[in-house]
Amino acid sequence: MMRVRVEIGTDVSEKEIVLRTNEYDEEVERMLSLLQKIQKMPQLIFYKDSTEYFFSADKILFFETSERQVYAHTKNDVFVVKHRLYELEDILSGKFMRISKSTIVNLSHVYALTQSLSGCSIQFANTHKQVYVSRRYYKLLRERMKEVREKNMMRKKFWGVLLILAAIALVISRLGLKYSVPLGFWQVVGTLFFGAGLIEGLSKKKIGTSVFSIAFLLIIYQDQLNLRSVGSWTILGAALLITIGLNMIFKQRFQFWYENVSSGKNYIIYGDDGKEEESKEYEEFTENEVGSTIKVSSFLNTTSRYIQSQNLRRIDVKANLSDVNLYLDNAMLQDGHATIKVDVSLGDVNIYVPRSWEVNNSVDAFLADVKFVGMPSGEGTQNLKVEGSIRLGDVKVHYV
Repeated sequence: MMRVRVEIGTDVSEKEIVLRTNEYDEEVERMLSLLQKIQKMPQLIFYKDSTEYFFSADKILFFETSERQVYAHTKNDVFVVKHRLYELEDILSGKFMRISKSTIVNLSHVYALTQSLSGCSIQFANTHKQVYVSRRYYKLLRERMKEVREKNMMRKKFWGVLLILAAIALVISRLGLKYSVPLGFWQVVGTLFFGAGLIEGLSKKKIGTSVFSIAFLLIIYQDQLNLRSVGSWTILGAALLITIGLNMIFKQRFQFWYENVSSGKNYIIYGDDGKEEESKEYEEFTENEVGSTIKVSSFLNTTSRYIQSQNLRRIDVKANLSDVNLYLDNAMLQDGHATIKVDVSLGDVNIYVPRSWEVNNSVDAFLADVKFVGMPSGEGTQNLKVEGSIRLGDVKVHYV
């Protein structure tokens, strides 16, 4: 836990922030970056006629440059701001993004995207105003919009789960369960320990940790939950069977590797616990969509990746209860050959490739299918191999 302390003294002439740490790590670097950003972040002032307005930038639909002025548009009004667009990109929050040389849009207000022969336009709710997206920014905009939707979905799921838990608690409260039984010291300790294990297991998608944490919590509270007749060993046995069953459905690869694009080095991960083997040859990977080796992982959402690599060698795709879209129409394969390895359970993978490519299917499919949409041109200038396994889903290769 990081401590924060404020010292107030009459002899202090100017404000000063000091970070004391035993090492310079990523956390310190992020804090410095955030402090520098806050320090240079000016207050946005909106001008109209001879009046200055002060309100949240969240109300702005978009910023637009016209006749050497930058205008801020709301649903029913327009204001002038005395900042250039590149300055606004640094000032504004992550919900804003540039969509053309002359426009920055507020993603939270985007209501619809319309494509036509003349280009792509953005519509906003309850207003006639619209803006146009340049081709350069269109794919990035689509991806950012998906991220916004996924965040909204996760927020809804959180409140949905919370309401369900509240309903369960309401029903249990009417079943006459013995909540009056006082908790002992070891019950409190066990609750904290296995509760933390459950949170860690769910956050890191560890099946065994999650299931057995729930099992031990049930054992701890078996008196309050009237589970004494079930027995501790029965609960543990059920937890073991559930763990084995879930691992068979969502089978984890034992080992996989990929390349650190920035350093040219590799690292390896073993098992489904995500433990990294320490070695001079291995170091942390930073995902980069222009590198030769790329990793895509998705759980309970939809993920899209636009691959721009000009020397692509390998893509590792892992998806559980998810859909993954890979757009390779602007990519080039290293020495004309590359491999996509999929590990998918209860999900779909869509791969978009140029018609001039040749795609070879070596996927092990269980209650699943590999389909080709469209026809290749037969030129065979690039050779892509799709391998791995898919269970209860589909892999679709689209020729574009």
